[in-house]
Amino acid sequence: MAHGPRTWLGRSELSRCPASRWDPVPVSVLGACRTHLLLAHLAPGLRRLHLCWTDLTDEALPAIAGCSNLTYLQSFGNRFTDSGVQQLRMLKNLESLYLEEETLSERALAFATDLPRLSVLGVQDMRIPDPDLRSLQSQLPRVRVSR
Repeated sequence: MAHGPRTWLGRSELSRCPASRWDPVPVSVLGACRTHLLLAHLAPGLRRLHLCWTDLTDEALPAIAGCSNLTYLQSFGNRFTDSGVQQLRMLKNLESLYLEEETLSERALAFATDLPRLSVLGVQDMRIPDPDLRSLQSQLPRVRVSR
């Protein structure tokens, strides 16, 4: 049986990757079990992270929340829960957050008021009624909230 090119990183490849040189990181080519290893290795220098169609669950959120220097986070195509994403309140340097997950509701954004540098919040694909979106915008007056 023929195999195509390998699209994941192993421990030995990660150890040779300079943490400060990967910006942004497209995690979609990694297996979910490898994502935790990659994020732990890259956390000190990581500024931007795109988690697109990675099918991650709440189990990955502690590793993501550990990337304390992130200024930009975009997520869609994952299976995060409203309660799980509260761990992202640790990302105090976050300026742009795009939580574009069908699995999330307005309750997922309770932590957004704890992000002092947040200026952009994208909520495309989230199940947020218009009145709740207006309420969220009033709670975050310095943040541009968009669908």
